[in-house]
Amino acid sequence: MNELLSQAEAQSFIVDRYGVRASALTVLGAGQWSRAYAFTLDGREAVVRFGACADDFAKDHIMAGFSSPQLPVPSVMEYGQAPRGYFAVSERAHGVALDDLDETGMRTVLPSLLAALDAIGDIDVSANQGYGIWAPDGAGSHHSWPQALLSVAEDRDRIAGRQGVVAAQAEVGAKTNEIPMIIPLLDGLSLDGAVVTADALHTQRATADYVHGRGADFAFPVKDNQPGLFDALDGLPWRDVPVTHAATDRGHGRITTRTIQVMDAPGGLPFPHVSQVYLIERHVTGLDGTPLSEVAALGVTSLTTTRAGPETIAGLVRGQWAIESLHWLRHPLPRRQLHRPHPLRTPRHGHAQEPSRRSPAPGWPARHHRGDPLGRPLHGAALHHPRTHVMILKRPWARPGPQCPASARRPDRRISRPARADWQ
Repeated sequence: MNELLSQAEAQSFIVDRYGVRASALTVLGAGQWSRAYAFTLDGREAVVRFGACADDFAKDHIMAGFSSPQLPVPSVMEYGQAPRGYFAVSERAHGVALDDLDETGMRTVLPSLLAALDAIGDIDVSANQGYGIWAPDGAGSHHSWPQALLSVAEDRDRIAGRQGVVAAQAEVGAKTNEIPMIIPLLDGLSLDGAVVTADALHTQRATADYVHGRGADFAFPVKDNQPGLFDALDGLPWRDVPVTHAATDRGHGRITTRTIQVMDAPGGLPFPHVSQVYLIERHVTGLDGTPLSEVAALGVTSLTTTRAGPETIAGLVRGQWAIESLHWLRHPLPRRQLHRPHPLRTPRHGHAQEPSRRSPAPGWPARHHRGDPLGRPLHGAALHHPRTHVMILKRPWARPGPQCPASARRPDRRISRPARADWQ
């Protein structure tokens, strides 16, 4: 997604466009494709959104025409070109996300939810052509409904959490492991001006040298497989480093706050080409504020401060997991079900491994066998498919993020062994 307007730029845009008619611009939130602000326009509550795709707002305008008491769609007052990307101004509709409702709340809204679904089903689309994701002209992207459903496994850049395509893949043989395979995999790709992120397994000096030599940058997590580097980062004075970016997500019955602290790489790090180091903390609470978990993660990047601010680095870390969801949808290895026993195979051959009852070693994250996500039997090599995922991005354009309020700071602490969880 292209860099969207900051809050200061959004404020300037609204003032230039509406003058004294508009006031009280406040942040509402940001999603995969847009950033939203609430404000007052002509004495009425309104929302302005900024995004990189004009079709999104054009389709919102079209759907507002189907609004009814059963299907309340906010009207789109205006949409068009912004200084970067596009904007849309809509009336503000207050509500609560379904994920945040308890049982009583869900029972209360269920009748109106079902009525809204019925209203959607009653929309007349007889004049439209095609199926699946539609364009503002009303045309669908596929010739049949089954074709549209099967397209979930296709590489597209407008699916939430999947912001890329599979450029290369390789099977890891039984007599090797993932670490030496990354360089041959990247050999066939153009890396000039790219940013490479990967699992902590690939936080290796040889990999960093290779990526740097190809004219690319990297952002790697640092964990126990690099104990010297981990201890060097863990011992830095994070207490004196301000939180320069924070993001809060609310959903699935919890509130998750992620903060990032970034500092220039100190001299003498036992890892090459590092320009910045960072500490990311994730704090999860229930909707009532009850603490549920706290996790901390360290990392290194070759990106300089002029090319990547804290917000960009945080986005790279979270974006690495886009490869995980894409991996489930596009299993690269063959699979088939074994319909009858084989005299040379164990009874469980071809079936996903049962969870181990043994606890992990102290200080190490729990591992699980990755079988088929739908529980289908896998055959042969599919049981040993690579667990390493690499993401390659174009070089980010970034500005230093706004300073976070002092209230966003979390008490500093050295990262204890149990806190070294396997998350990004």
